[in-house]
Order: sequence, then structure tokens, then C-alpha cells
Amino acid sequence: MKTTPVLNKVFDGIIGAPTIIEVKKNLLPELFPILGQFGLSYRSMPMFNMASAFLTRRTLTDLVDMDVVEHIYIDWPVRLPEMSIGFSATDFILQRGLIGLGVLQASKPWGAEARGEWITTTESRKYLGLEQARQDSVTGKGVRVAVVDSDGSMRAANHRQFMGKYVERYQVRALAQTDTNGHGTHVATTIAGKSYEPLPNFYVEGMAPDAQLMFVKCLLTPLGTGSTSDCIEGMNIAVNKGAQVINFSLGSEATDPAEDPFVKAINMLPEDRIVCAASGNESAMKVGSPALADKALAIGALNNRDGLKASFSNSGPELAFCMPGVNIFSGVTRETLCDVVGGGPEGFSALSGTSMATPHMTGMVALAVQLMKQHDFTPNVETFREIGRRYGEPHSNEYGYGPLTYQMIKQYVAENLT
Repeated sequence: MKTTPVLNKVFDGIIGAPTIIEVKKNLLPELFPILGQFGLSYRSMPMFNMASAFLTRRTLTDLVDMDVVEHIYIDWPVRLPEMSIGFSATDFILQRGLIGLGVLQASKPWGAEARGEWITTTESRKYLGLEQARQDSVTGKGVRVAVVDSDGSMRAANHRQFMGKYVERYQVRALAQTDTNGHGTHVATTIAGKSYEPLPNFYVEGMAPDAQLMFVKCLLTPLGTGSTSDCIEGMNIAVNKGAQVINFSLGSEATDPAEDPFVKAINMLPEDRIVCAASGNESAMKVGSPALADKALAIGALNNRDGLKASFSNSGPELAFCMPGVNIFSGVTRETLCDVVGGGPEGFSALSGTSMATPHMTGMVALAVQLMKQHDFTPNVETFREIGRRYGEPHSNEYGYGPLTYQMIKQYVAENLT
């Protein structure tokens, strides 16, 4: 069946909708003149044999009958998981407006009490055993990591945690690279930010500070919303630019993998590309999309002060690992949503969510890729599940295999690759 019950139901109630069209392998060029005949504008994702277009009921009916078409999906909305756990969009918009008028200065309440609750990325590094990684000169050097998310401006690339570091910047569509959210920068500094002291004796540092970082901006609004097609196009860009590890700290509104082109696209990736994706923040007993893809590592959040799963973190059999994701203090782009709401000095914020847990995992994967390359081995998603099975906690729907530590990676290498 080339359409799904959900898509058919959508088209029963409206004139048209944004869709993603999957064609048979290597036949994407044959779709373009067909769409042109219908007068449709489209964007292509050639790596995944997909294109996105707004279809009317009539064009949907015509396309379904064509041999070139494999499947037609809804182009599901995508958003940042953290929008479900306390970001005040209204307050942010009002504050931004007053700042723009010069009525209000951008400021964030914080002090010694709040600082005691923050968990810096440097504290996360200790929790995951990364002092030993530094001694082993395993810092992510030579590994290309993509953050497919909300940010990609020059201001993000020039953050203080990226001083002296070349950061690549890409974007979907022809978007102006102005960041108003800041989420992607927090993710990126958690992965690959250099050591920095934003407050006296208060340090931050990413898990893989020498990894080669690329921003791929695909969430286009100040509140961090977008579309599945933008995210798939962003993944297409990341892979074409050589990303070995891809971070998705975002979630689709799709609920059924069979009706989800995001899951389908991730499962089509080459074996040597590793996706880490947030499980979601709905306190649900089900992992969200795209983390439920077979070729993604679904990441939940825990508090590394007590080792307990965060109450908001989604659970499910697909969960691979649980990583630090509560009150994580790291760098953000200045005067953005995450800068305003997160607490801390300008350009740094403490945020909670599976979005914060996922870059911890992405950084650890980058370290593993570097270490395993020294033994002429290229890991894939299943390598990390095997590490979890052998050296992690017994698998559970709430914690997966628990946190992935450097010691677990090193033990796998010692016992299997040397």
C-alpha cells in the first residue's frame, strides 16, 4: 500500500498537506518532471530516494497510481523535546520584544543556590570516566560530528567554547543563519566544546573536545520547530559532508514507524554512520521518533548526582543508554531562548532534557570511533548495543544499559580489538 491510513484520513478532511514522496531506488530523477507537470515545487533528498512537496487530494491520487512511487508519507512536524518541560515561549517572546525596544535588558536570575544545582559538562566528564580518556589522548580528534538542530550562525560557531576551533556551518533551504533558539549550541558545546571557565573555578568542557564539529540548521523557528523533510535534508547534508556521528536532539510527532519517513531514512544510512537520538520528554512508556529507528541509539536522561532516571525521560524497549541530562550547564548562543530561560551568565545555561543527554552519548561515540580506528575497526550502532550488553547494566525499558562510560569502551577494545 503506497499510502497509510493516517495519511488517507488527513486528506479526507483537508484540501492538501505537506508530504514526503519515496520513490523506487535510483528513480528519483524520474519523479521531478512528473511533479513539474503538476506545477509543484519540491525539494529532494537523493540519498534516501525521497522528495518533499505539498500535495492536493487530486495530485495524491494521481501519484499513487504511478510506478515510480514507492510510498507517500505525511511530512510530520518536528520540535525540540524541551518544549514539553517548561520553556515559557510567551515570556521569551515578550522579553525579546522588550529587549529589542530597549525597555528591558537581557538577564537571567542565578546565584550560589542555583549554581549548586547546575551540573557542568566537566562534572559529566568525571562521571563518565573521561580523565582516563584524556590521559589516553582520546579526545575525539579526527572524528566528524554533526549537530542537526536549531543553530548554525556565525555567532554560534564563534562561541567562547569554540575559540580556536574551526566549526563548519550548513543549513537546509536558503535560510538566513540567525539563531534565536540556542538549543543546538548547547548540544554542540556538550559534545565538542573546549574547556572554558565562565565563572571563577567553574569549568565546562565537552565530551569530545577535539572532534570536528558541524552545525546543520534544520529547525527554523525561534521555538525550535520544523518539519521531517527539513531534518532528513539536514541528515543528507551531514552525511554528504562526511559526518560519522549525527546528533538528533529533537522529536517528530509521528507515532507509528510504518508511517514515519524519518525512521525510514535513518534505517537507510550506511552502516558506518551512527545516529544518537533523544528518546523524548513526555514521561511516556514509549520511545519517540526518530529515536525508535533500528539504526539509531535511543538516549534517555538521568541525574548523575544520584544515578536516577529523570522523571520526564521516555522509556521503552528501544532505549539504548541513559546519559546525564538534568541541569546540564554548558554554552549557548547569546540572547537566544535557551540563554534567557536557562539560568547562568550570558552565553551559558543549565538545561534539562533528553536533548542534553543525547550529546553526552554522541561525544562518547566520537571517542569510541577515534579509539577503535587505532585498531582498524569501524564501529556501527550494533557495536554500542553490544558494549551495553557485555559491560553495562542489565537492559531495562527505563535505563537501557545505563550510562556508557569510557571504561566500558576501553574494555570492549581491549577484549575484542587487541
